[in-house]
Amino acid sequence: MRSSGLRNRFSAESRSAWLGWHSCLLCRENGWTDLHHVISPSLRHYRDGSHNQSILNSCPIHNQPCHVGNEATLGDDRTVRFLLRQAAISLASLGYVPRQLDRNFVRAYCRLYDEDVINWVCGGVPLDAIW
Repeated sequence: MRSSGLRNRFSAESRSAWLGWHSCLLCRENGWTDLHHVISPSLRHYRDGSHNQSILNSCPIHNQPCHVGNEATLGDDRTVRFLLRQAAISLASLGYVPRQLDRNFVRAYCRLYDEDVINWVCGGVPLDAIW
């Protein structure tokens, strides 16, 4: 397992996109405290590049107990797929419009996404059907 020395921090723009969101994407309780990288260098899926700065690689969660000490669950393929999907659906519900950086991220990790999310990010198809 690689070290998690993150070089791709989230921009202020990415962090501000989550201001209207109140619940942890993992446990669904209110009051998330941390913007977590879904795919970090410690994951086997990780592919180095600036695409990892995409807001689609972020998910609001509780630092404790959902993040710290829960690395095995967060790194599980099912959890990664779940968080990536929940981040996209949540951002779409907040009115977020995908950018080129997001398209690059989804292209890098397309095998982790369902077709409807790929269509929303890359083709502009609304995610209404999956909310």
